[in-house]
Amino acid sequence: MLARTFDDEEHTLIEQSLQKFRTCFQKDPPAATDLVSIGETKADPAIPAPELATWIMIASQILNFDETITKN
Repeated sequence: MLARTFDDEEHTLIEQSLQKFRTCFQKDPPAATDLVSIGETKADPAIPAPELATWIMIASQILNFDETITKN
């Protein structure tokens, strides 16, 4: 999405977020199920909802980097 690798600060931020989201969704599976159930698309039932929700949040975080939004 950024057409480059993360710098050290970004890498640390993403790693911390990954652990935070995993912990959060593992403690609250209904929240994970709610997140992966939004919209018309059906989630792959082979992927546990907490894991899929974690990666949805990571993708959202990366998509919200200023560089991703204002790429020139």
